[in-house]
Amino acid sequence: MHHSESKAAETVDSPMTPTTRIEVSDIGPIASGSIDLRRLNVFVGPNNAGKSYLATLLYALSRSLRGFPRCPSSSSLPAPPFEPSQPDSPSAEEWIRLAKSLATRDRTVRLNDFPSIFRTHAESHLKRVLTGERGLQSEIEHCFELNSILDLVRWTEAGTDARISVAVNDGRQDLWSFKVGIGNRGELSSNSYPTGDVVPQAPRSDPPVSSQYQIENPSLMLPTGREFDNNSLLKLLHSISRSENCEVVNEIYSKARDVLNYNSIPRGTYFIPAARSGIMQSLDVLDSSFLAHLHATRPGLEWFPTPEKSSGMIAVFLTDLLWREQSLSQNTNPLNQVADELEQGFLGGAIRRPIGNLGGSSEQDPRFVYVPNHSDKQLRIRNSPSMASELASLVLYLRQNVLPHDTLIIEEPEAHLHPESQTRMAVILAKLARAGVRVVVTTHSDWLLKQLGNLIRQAELDTGSDSTGYEDHNSGAIQAKDVGIWWFEDGGSGGSTIREIPYDRSDGVEPTEFADVDEELYNKSADLQNLLEDREQESSL
Repeated sequence: MHHSESKAAETVDSPMTPTTRIEVSDIGPIASGSIDLRRLNVFVGPNNAGKSYLATLLYALSRSLRGFPRCPSSSSLPAPPFEPSQPDSPSAEEWIRLAKSLATRDRTVRLNDFPSIFRTHAESHLKRVLTGERGLQSEIEHCFELNSILDLVRWTEAGTDARISVAVNDGRQDLWSFKVGIGNRGELSSNSYPTGDVVPQAPRSDPPVSSQYQIENPSLMLPTGREFDNNSLLKLLHSISRSENCEVVNEIYSKARDVLNYNSIPRGTYFIPAARSGIMQSLDVLDSSFLAHLHATRPGLEWFPTPEKSSGMIAVFLTDLLWREQSLSQNTNPLNQVADELEQGFLGGAIRRPIGNLGGSSEQDPRFVYVPNHSDKQLRIRNSPSMASELASLVLYLRQNVLPHDTLIIEEPEAHLHPESQTRMAVILAKLARAGVRVVVTTHSDWLLKQLGNLIRQAELDTGSDSTGYEDHNSGAIQAKDVGIWWFEDGGSGGSTIREIPYDRSDGVEPTEFADVDEELYNKSADLQNLLEDREQESSL
C-alpha cells in the first residue's frame, strides 16, 4: 500500500488510531491467542511458536482493512441524487438531520446521523473486503504464499476450522468488527453478530470461507482545520426544506464525504523481513532479474515456461524499496530524525541512491550505496559493513515510505547486532512509536526487552511528559500503556498460545522463561566450577 504525495499531510492530520483487538485460533502453529495492538508491540517466544505467522497475518489484515480506521469505508461513494420520488434517495429530513449534526460544537458526528446510503456503503465496503475476489482471502494467500487458504489452518489438526476475529474500539465504544471462519466446515457459532452473515462461494474448489461483520454507530471525528459553520448550514437547511435544490444537497454531501474520508484515510502497512540483510546484499542481482524478460533463454539451456516467482512478501518489500523514488518525509517529520539517528548512531554513514558512476565500472550501478561519514566514497551495500546491509532497509523505509499513523512490522530488528546496539535499537523502536508509527516486532533479544523495561521506568519518572501526545521525540521513554509484550507459549503438538507479559517495576517486561534460562546457565556454570575445583584438589593430594 502506497501513499501519494497529496495524502502525506492529510495522513499526519488523521484522527487518533483506535484500539484494535485481534483473536485467532488454529492458525498455523497457533492454537489460540489474542492481542490488543498498542503503539509498540513485541512478539517474543521460542522458535516455531507462531510469532512470524501472526506478524504476517497482521500484515495481511492491515493491508486489506487499510490500517483499521475508525470507519471501514472508501472514497468511491458517488453523490446520491436528491430525488424524493426515488425510494433509495435520502429524504430532505435526512439531509437536515445531517446538517444539524455537522453544526455541532464537539467536533464529532454519529454515523447514524448520516443518510442510510452512507452506512450501506460502509457495510458494502467491509463485505467486499471479507468476500471479494481481491479481498482478505486473496491477501492472506498472497502474503503466506498459499495454494489454498485452507493451508492456513493449524498444521496438526485435521478438519479444524481456523478463526480470525477483529474488533475496533475507540476506548469508549465499539466501532466495527468481524469474524472469519476458515476450514472444512466453514461454520461460525450461532451467537455471532446479527449484521452481515455471509458465506460466499470460494474460488476454485475450496470449501466456503464464512464471515460475519458488524458496524456499530460510532462517533466520527470532524476534520481539523475545516469549518462546519453553523450559520451557513442553517441557510442550507432552509433551502432544503423549501426546494429540491441539488446544489444545496451537494454542498452538504461534500462535507459529509469529507468526514467519512477523514475517518477512513488509508494507513500504510510495511513489513521488513528477517532476510533483509541477504536481500540488500543481493539487491542488484534481484533488481536485474525483475527487469529481465522472464522467458528469455540462452542457447543450450532449457526453457522454463513458468519460472519460479519470488514470495509475495519479498516482492512487496522489493517494490517498496526499488520503485519509491521521492521521499515523503519533511524536515519536521520525526521519522526523518529517527533515520538520521540510525545513520549517525549506528552506521557511521548514510544510505543513499548513487550519484554518477561508481569508479568508472561497466557493471550496472546499484540502487543504493553506503557513504561513510567524512568521505565521498560510495560503497555498494555488499561491500559495506554488515550493519549497513542489516539496517539499510529500515533507513530507506523511514526516508521514503513510512509516515506517522502507518504500521511498520519488523522481524527480529536486533539480528546481527552487538548487545549494546540491541539496547539502542529498543530506543529507536520506542521513538518510532512515540512519533506516531504503530510498530510490531518479533524478537528473541533479552537485551532489547531489558531496555524496554528501562524506557518504561524512565517514563514513570518523567512526570512532566504528556500522557497522550509524547511531544518530546528526542526521548526514548515510553509509557507502559503504549507497550504490548506478547509471549508465544510453545504447546508442542497442542499448538502454541499467546499471553501478555505485563510491565512490572521490578521485573520489567522480560518473560520468566528468559530468567529460567539464565538460572539454568548459572547453575550449570557453578556445577562445572565445583567439579573443576574438586579435580584440582584431588590432583594436589
